Amino acid sequence: GAVPEIKGLHLAVVLVVHPAQVRAEVQDGLSGFAAVVAEYGGRIVGFADWRLQGSFGVISYNGADPDRHVRGTGTALYRELLRIFRAKGCPAARVITGLTDAFIPARKAYQKAGFDRRIESVTYYLDLNAPEA
Repeated sequence: GAVPEIKGLHLAVVLVVHPAQVRAEVQDGLSGFAAVVAEYGGRIVGFADWRLQGSFGVISYNGADPDRHVRGTGTALYRELLRIFRAKGCPAARVITGLTDAFIPARKAYQKAGFDRRIESVTYYLDLNAPEA
């Protein structure tokens, strides 16, 4: 559906470029990142960066300023990203979040945006500076 109208909230798509990403794009032809930024009253109140990974749309870092309390900012950002992914022909969108209590607001926001399939996984790390066993 259309991005919900929030009086005074403006969304803009911007390109996020970092030198390392530029080198990777030149070497590997990767698509890089872009972001949707939400502005309200002349201040940035939220953002969501994204990329295409294969045929999937992937939401990466994102957030809304809790001090601004512009209700609906997250929903507007996710709906805009889903609109972009559909326009690019993506069959699905993906977002990854944590399972600790700190990520409860994020999980609720993703579920509200329609994300409903969940695959739990475990990430292992190895301290390469630790003495070998």
